[in-house]
Amino acid sequence: MEKNVYKVMMIKNFIKASNEILVNEGVEAITIRKVASMVSVNSATIYNHFENVEHLKIFSCLSCLDEYIKNLTNYIDDNKDIIYNYKKVWECFIDHTIENVDVFYVLFFNKLQKDIDEYLKQYYEIFPIHLDSINSSIITMLYNSSLEKRNEILLLEMYKNNLIKKEKIEWVNDLSIFCYESILHRLYK
Repeated sequence: MEKNVYKVMMIKNFIKASNEILVNEGVEAITIRKVASMVSVNSATIYNHFENVEHLKIFSCLSCLDEYIKNLTNYIDDNKDIIYNYKKVWECFIDHTIENVDVFYVLFFNKLQKDIDEYLKQYYEIFPIHLDSINSSIITMLYNSSLEKRNEILLLEMYKNNLIKKEKIEWVNDLSIFCYESILHRLYK
């Protein structure tokens, strides 16, 4: 078996085990030792594929974000205007946040050794997302890790369609992110 195929298989097994812990006990319960035990390997083996437990948790949380991405197509409608879809993107995002508060808190407010963009790139190389039925501005938004940048992409699309003034983008973006952070923080506490 090719080394890369074996490595991907191992990473998928570790993610599957960590997701089981996440679902049953929560994200904070994920430990290298628990995952190693579930997969029947030595803990050191996991460190061949992940830098630390936070790296493993991020990958597990990103798999939950995949559920949001898949479900997004049930919310947005390319036949509707960008304002309608903007609201629907947020509605879907908040619905998934409520279902997985700990996951979204870890994804967007975690102190990581590397920038989350690096983890996103690694994750999507192993687990590519299929976005055939989603328009390009939404796809661009999904490949960004920053909430501010994600929202700004959609607001810029509104600006291009003369639905918002350019000087209002920063204000609307800040207000939107502040509201989301407030909701997430309250739910997390």
